[in-house]
Amino acid sequence: MEKMNNYDFCMNWYSGLTEDIFLKAMRSNDASDIFEYDHKYGDCYCLIKENKGEPEYRAVAILENGYVDIEANFYMNENNNPVIDFFVCCKHGERDIDWSSDNFYHDVVCDDDLLTDFTKDDWEKQLEKEMFDNLDKYCKVKGYDYTKPIKYY
Repeated sequence: MEKMNNYDFCMNWYSGLTEDIFLKAMRSNDASDIFEYDHKYGDCYCLIKENKGEPEYRAVAILENGYVDIEANFYMNENNNPVIDFFVCCKHGERDIDWSSDNFYHDVVCDDDLLTDFTKDDWEKQLEKEMFDNLDKYCKVKGYDYTKPIKYY
């Protein structure tokens, strides 16, 4: 996969979730200050004031390249461990509204472990590379040509 003209990687801090709060959870392997896990429904809910009580499964990083993007979703499992799960979207036309959800990375590609070391100063560069490599693997498995609109059959 090569970088296209629209290549963009960005961190997506939202509604009270800051880099410091995120890194504290990732480095301590404990996200219980951010989320509350509901064992009845098997989901976590935000404890951050701006989003209190909302289900959380949001992208903290987004990498767009050509007609595909991959998002790093952040949430917490039942053991209070922070989880990063990748999700892929595809663009099927030329307009900004032509994006569609495709699938979770791990539902298409073998269950790779997260490689990014969030204790290192260059964690953001590591995450960008991991997302780029994962998007490449995903496109190869699905047979997607990221240089043109993705057509669903």
